[in-house]
This record gives sequence, structure tokens and C-alpha cells, in this order.
Amino acid sequence: MTDREIQFLQGLLHTVDLTRWYLCPQVRVADIVQVSGRVPPRSKAWWGLFRMTSQWHCDVVIVERQSFRIAAVEELDDATHQKALRQRRDIVFGEVMRQADIPLLRSRDSRELQNRVREFLAELSDEYDAAGRQSSN
Repeated sequence: MTDREIQFLQGLLHTVDLTRWYLCPQVRVADIVQVSGRVPPRSKAWWGLFRMTSQWHCDVVIVERQSFRIAAVEELDDATHQKALRQRRDIVFGEVMRQADIPLLRSRDSRELQNRVREFLAELSDEYDAAGRQSSN
């Protein structure tokens, strides 16, 4: 992790309710998503997609403690995200997360991203709590 990513994670540790959420830094994308079922398993296309995602890492994955469900992925962008090749990768990365139905929160500004994460998790907590109350009735 870069110094900037470490500072971001330390800020999240003070922002996030750690009794409810796990913060998992530097998680390999291939460990949280699967190659599309529309691609024949072990085909050349499948291996190409797997190879690509197996080399990518998420800055932080937030996991709900009770269910181990992935709540969101956080990406703190830096200057490298201004390069054309990296922008193309970011578009594909976003599409991978969308297809996996994993919310992606990203920003260049660490404080803004910490605030977005806090707001997102507060909203998600309310949804989980409401669903829990409905299922217990």
C-alpha cells in the first residue's frame, strides 16, 4: 500500500462502525468476482479475463460482519488514473464491479471518499436493519 492509501485506510478506521463492517485492504479482484457465466469456462476468453482480474487489486473492500456480504469497494485514485491506459482499465474495472453487483465508490480526494463511504454505509445499515425487522415479524 502507498502512504496515501494507508492514511486513507486509517481515516476509514475512525469513520466506519467496525462492530458492523470489516475493512479489507488490497483484495485481489479475482477473489471477489467471477468471470461471467456467459464466457465458456477455461476458454481462451475466460483465461484472458481471469488473468486480467487476477492482477488487479481493490484499495479497500468493505464486508458486512454478520453475513460476510461485500458491501462496497473503495478506490482512492491518484495521478496514475489520469493516464489513458489506466483510464481504460478503470472503465473495465467499473464494469466488472457493476456486473458483480458490487457498489464501487471512488474519488481522488480521500476525505471526500471517506465521507461518501460513511454516508453509504449509514444508508446501507438502515436498509439492513429494516430488512431484519421485516423478516422477524
